[in-house]
Amino acid sequence: MILTDKYCGDAKMDSLLKKYEVEFTLHQLYGLLYGAISAPEIVQPSRVISIIFNGKEPEFESMEEAKSFLGNVMTLWNVVAGSTSGEAPMAWPEIVFQQSDSGLKEYIHAITSLAEQFIKGLDLGSTQEEDFSGEIRDAFESLARTDLLLKEYLDLLEKDKSANKKVLAESFEVVGKIEEIIVDCIGRIAVGLKGSRMRKARETAKFVESAHQARSNKVERNAPCPCRSGKKFKKCCGLLH
Repeated sequence: MILTDKYCGDAKMDSLLKKYEVEFTLHQLYGLLYGAISAPEIVQPSRVISIIFNGKEPEFESMEEAKSFLGNVMTLWNVVAGSTSGEAPMAWPEIVFQQSDSGLKEYIHAITSLAEQFIKGLDLGSTQEEDFSGEIRDAFESLARTDLLLKEYLDLLEKDKSANKKVLAESFEVVGKIEEIIVDCIGRIAVGLKGSRMRKARETAKFVESAHQARSNKVERNAPCPCRSGKKFKKCCGLLH
């Protein structure tokens, strides 16, 4: 795993994403990381990197530049992982938007795109409907409602061209409060799914152990697979050997 001693910071990461002409914004990167790390099944960092670059080979000027960029993404990955475990405060993009009509719209786009990528990240890790129960379901529904509210608010801003400085300042304050709700929702979902992640890890460990035992005990190829999949050994764990 490539790591740097310290994360380069959001301003630098934002500039790097633009330098490499990545279609992903800093907010989208945070959202995808939160979703992928929160999901029950393990999502490999390489898969996230591929999505960031849209499946294309990034054009780094040197090997050192490549190592530096990937190292910072992995360091940010670990920072976000600390938040999803509940052991650290929620890490969030530290970007200041210009106090203008266009800046406000950019701010809203950033938050809604983060929420959208969070959902995509959860899908990457095979999050199922049964994983959402109780507090997690409430947080997810609140996230969906808040995201919709922001998008409707953006539609209103698009129609109203008469906003003065006072209205603009009030709008930034409103969006800031809505953003706090989204931060809270994502944090509750991420921490709430911790049980699903642990359960999935135990299932994976059992699967590996069963496959190992099958190999050690020399299970007949046409016998039922020890992992209880219902398939014959030769068409299940036997394929691993």
